[in-house]
Amino acid sequence: MKTLLLSVLLLAGCVTNQPPNVVDHNIMVTIPCKVVIPVKPVMPLTDTATVDDDLFVKSKKALAEIELRKGYEGEIEAAAKSCSE
Repeated sequence: MKTLLLSVLLLAGCVTNQPPNVVDHNIMVTIPCKVVIPVKPVMPLTDTATVDDDLFVKSKKALAEIELRKGYEGEIEAAAKSCSE
């Protein structure tokens, strides 16, 4: 009887009230990028009628094309940036 009581007391000393050790694992997971590619606008200087235009009209079309390209490139850069983040 004494040995039973002694073994119970010894085993009770092994029990702790500390919570189990929890480890957090951060794992990188690749996510496919789903971006709508912007539609390329029709550039004014690619039109076939530009051959017959005078210099003033061609320069206006060239300036308009520069602005269109800036906007289009900005949309493409925004789409690419949203995929890289």
